[in-house]
Amino acid sequence: MTRAGLLGLALMLIAASACGGSNLPPPAPTPESTAQAPASSSGVPQAAVPCWRARSEGDATVAALRAACDSGDAAKCIGLGVRYQDGDHGVAKDSVCAADLYQQACDLKSVVGCNNLAVMFEKGDGRPVDHARAAELYEAGCQANHALACRNAGRCFRDGLGIPRDEARAAAAFARAVELSTRLCS
Repeated sequence: MTRAGLLGLALMLIAASACGGSNLPPPAPTPESTAQAPASSSGVPQAAVPCWRARSEGDATVAALRAACDSGDAAKCIGLGVRYQDGDHGVAKDSVCAADLYQQACDLKSVVGCNNLAVMFEKGDGRPVDHARAAELYEAGCQANHALACRNAGRCFRDGLGIPRDEARAAAAFARAVELSTRLCS
């Protein structure tokens, strides 16, 4: 597949990336999320006071997202994470807080939350750069039938990002991404 074809595929997958949960592994702890923190029931260290609980900015919608996230609604954790990542809709930009929220969603078995967290690890945005962890999360998301995670896993295999280069696995991941995104459009 040509680079232009891959770019077109990437744009198509970004538009069609909404999926449900899965049995993904819990995210790896990071210094930001583990400082003097007890472990959650899943064994993933949790911040003593998550950033979204310690803040008071935002409107009633932000408060509702906080409450729903605290109650275990992964989609609401992601929604609040996007607000912090973008610094939009009544909250100040805070990449660490966004990554914490994506980690919370991932811990709740959200494939979208894990994919968003992987992007943060890949780019070093709110988490230290960890290409191996990003690749692990992308690959698990692909195995859980998330088209965008398959595209991202394909990039990792193609470029050797956090894992050894493997053109065959890259092609398989890209093909899986196309298959899954085609299902979404049917």
